[in-house]
Amino acid sequence: MNTKNKSLKHPPFVSIVVISRDRHDNLKKAVSSLMQLDYPKERYEIIVVEEGDNPAPLEGVNYIFLPRRDLGLGFAHNTGVKNSKGDIIAFTDDDCIHEKNWLTIMVNTLLETDAGGVTGATLGQPGNLIGRCEEIMGYPGGGLKRVLAAKGKIIKTNNLSTCNSAYKKSIFEEVKFKEDGFGKLGGDDWWLGHQVSEKYGAYFNPDAILYHKPRGSLSSIIKWFTRRRINELLGMEYEFHKKGFTLLLAEIKNLIFVRLLLWIGLIIIFGIKGLMAGMIGLILILVITVIRHLPGIIYHNDYRLIFVLPAVRLAMDIGILKAELQYFLSLHKAIDSSLNEFKR
Repeated sequence: MNTKNKSLKHPPFVSIVVISRDRHDNLKKAVSSLMQLDYPKERYEIIVVEEGDNPAPLEGVNYIFLPRRDLGLGFAHNTGVKNSKGDIIAFTDDDCIHEKNWLTIMVNTLLETDAGGVTGATLGQPGNLIGRCEEIMGYPGGGLKRVLAAKGKIIKTNNLSTCNSAYKKSIFEEVKFKEDGFGKLGGDDWWLGHQVSEKYGAYFNPDAILYHKPRGSLSSIIKWFTRRRINELLGMEYEFHKKGFTLLLAEIKNLIFVRLLLWIGLIIIFGIKGLMAGMIGLILILVITVIRHLPGIIYHNDYRLIFVLPAVRLAMDIGILKAELQYFLSLHKAIDSSLNEFKR
């Protein structure tokens, strides 16, 4: 199936939804990128849903202003859907820059596979080595890791991120973005993608490329992965009907919190030998991380990444550990806007 340069004789009308808050400068760049797509100009609209204190309309888009009420990402995405005119609704983030053929490829893939949803390749915008490591390790939206794994083929998926996805509008008659819980904080697209893939099918096309702004700092990565893990645990509550200690017990083999406790136990029992055993284990984990991501390092031909990748992995794990501790102590019930995906 070749959708890369195929033009449509009768292109469907598409609504591109972008939600934003407190990042108007990034938003303007994203909208400028969308206005330069090679898709017929009369066959798509750009819908901007911006939450804030004062409206700041952008020329050439359908601008929808939401007064600041912290209703979350799911609500903002559903607002975009309700105001859309297209037979297909595409989603992207306010800090993304797009290849000109991005939308054409997405629409072609959606039509030719007859699926309910489609997602594309999310790579990193030029930045520092930390940002490049994010991309290599598969964040966000699968990053370079997902592209290399696809080997140029269109493959089935259940992982569709709103930074790079498109759906047939008809599916929204049955499903919508989750607005409460993890849906409010940024897991709304994960939930929708899984629902759509199960009911209608979904595909990943590595040729539909856009470039996401990286976090670019270890502190930002820690905050990011704290939110991600909280969302994951809240999502598991919803899916498996377990919560609190019961959920953690079921998830025990995957908890970084438990690994830390085991290390502390080794130190208490064996003293310096236990400390050394834990350090050796940590080093082995970091070495394995580098080995697993060698294809991405080789792709970028920058071997400095070998030394930065372990630090990024540690930052991600610290964020996950922080989230697990918050969840264990029930502090997630008082999560404020600092964990909201709008604050990334």
